Order: sequence, then C-alpha cells, then structure tokens
Amino acid sequence: MREKRGRTGGFDDGSFCDLVEIIGDEVSLDTIRRFVSVSTVDRFGASWDERFGELVAYREKHGHLRISQYVGEHKSLARWVVTQRSSYKRGQLCEDRVQRLESLGFQWSGVIYAEIWEQRYEELKAFWEEHGHCNVSQYDPEHSRLGRWVTTQRRSWMKGRISRKRVQLLEAINFQWIEQSNAELWDERYKELKTFWREYGHFRVSTRNPETRTLGIWVIFQRQQRRKGELSDERIKRLDAIGFDWSPSGNRREIWDTRVEQLKAYREGQEVSASVQQVAPRQFPSNP
Repeated sequence: MREKRGRTGGFDDGSFCDLVEIIGDEVSLDTIRRFVSVSTVDRFGASWDERFGELVAYREKHGHLRISQYVGEHKSLARWVVTQRSSYKRGQLCEDRVQRLESLGFQWSGVIYAEIWEQRYEELKAFWEEHGHCNVSQYDPEHSRLGRWVTTQRRSWMKGRISRKRVQLLEAINFQWIEQSNAELWDERYKELKTFWREYGHFRVSTRNPETRTLGIWVIFQRQQRRKGELSDERIKRLDAIGFDWSPSGNRREIWDTRVEQLKAYREGQEVSASVQQVAPRQFPSNP
C-alpha cells in the first residue's frame, strides 16, 4: 500500500477489503474500513516503500533515475536515493531492497560522476535562465558549490579535458570560457541592448528566440533589480540614456492604439486605391 501511494500520489482505501482477512467473530469489512484511516496505515511499515513508489513514478515519467538534490521538486527523493547508495556501501541495505532497486536499473556506482555533472549543468541552466549569464562566483554563499563547478569546467576546457558534447551543452547557454567580471559582463549586455534598440526601435527582447534569449533574460533581470532597489544609480542612468522601457506591460494600451491607427491608415489607403482603379477607366479612357 505504501509503494502504491508513493507511485500514484494517493491512497485508495477501496482495496482495503482485498488485503484484510477476518479471523474470529464476523465483522463487516466496511465497518472496519470506516475506523481505519491512512494515518493509521502509515504506522505499519517504514516510509521506504513509499519513497520507492515515488522513484518508480519518477523513472516512468523521466526515463532515468538522475535526480538533482538542488534543483526541481524532487529534492527529498534525491536525498533518499543518496541514502540508499550510502547504506548499500556500508552493507546496511537488505537484499530485498537491493533487488527492488536494481529492478529499476538503479546504479550503485560508476555513473555517479556523470550524474553529478548533469545535475550541476541543470543548476547552471536554471541560474542562467534567472540571471541571464553563467558567471557564478564560488565565493557567493548561496551558489558556492555551483561556482566551484563552473571554475572546474573552465580549467578542464583550458587543459583540453572536457568532451565536445559537454562543450556544446555549455555553449548552448552562452557559457563564457574566459571568466568575466560582473562589470564587464554588464557592459557587454548593455552594448548588445543598444545595438538591438538601434535596429528594432524598442526594448521588447524575446526570450523565445534562441538568438536573443540571453539578452532577453538580462533585460528582464534589470527590471527586476530596479524594482527591488538592487540596481545602481549609474546603471539606471545609462539605461535611461537610451530610453529604456522599465514597465513594458504598462505601454500595451499605447502599442495597441498605435497598431489600430496604422491598420486604419492602411485600410483607408487600400480603399482609396480601389476607388481610383474603379473610376479611372471612365475618366481616362484608354488611347485607341
């Protein structure tokens, strides 16, 4: 029952009658079921079965068992997975549980380093999506582990010890192999924004377009920092100097009105053109 609840996210007490046998005086199973709650069932057995059920559900959904402890909604399940590996190494995991885990393709060792790399990559990708860059400092208390990993990737690249596949994955999120200071990175994005503005005449940078996604995330981050009071006056002035739009959503009505006027003008132009074409033959007959 615990495994089923972990796998499905719920508990169907309708199956209770199939799992209970009455010995002694006859008592209605429905009567017993009314007095037995899920909280009572929780006392019969440890939570291992429920976690195992969650692991089964995760594998069915994702096709693997590489679960990050630091990113996503499965952190507690990931910690449980780490505990199983530790118990196995110490010889403290019973044979039944070993077999059940191995039936899912559970790996005790060997691929651990690959899993860690993939976990860190997912963390870095999440950081990039939030901040618009991959310049993670190892001295930042909140991201120190990720910052050290980023430094390791740069060193591995300089020594030629990182695979082509990993290079491609990192470059897909605009990873910089040569570390930049935050000031240099900000200046670089600012220049990109000026170029974008000169070309398109606005600051609505798409985050869906792969070519502008990094810049689009950076633009969003600047607005968020200013709202929180975390953007310096000097940077605010530089953005103001190019007419940066701090509240793009507030101008939707203005943009909509402009588009309506443009549509009206276009339609009137089409109607005038059609009118001229209809009248012209009568007023200006063709030369014989």
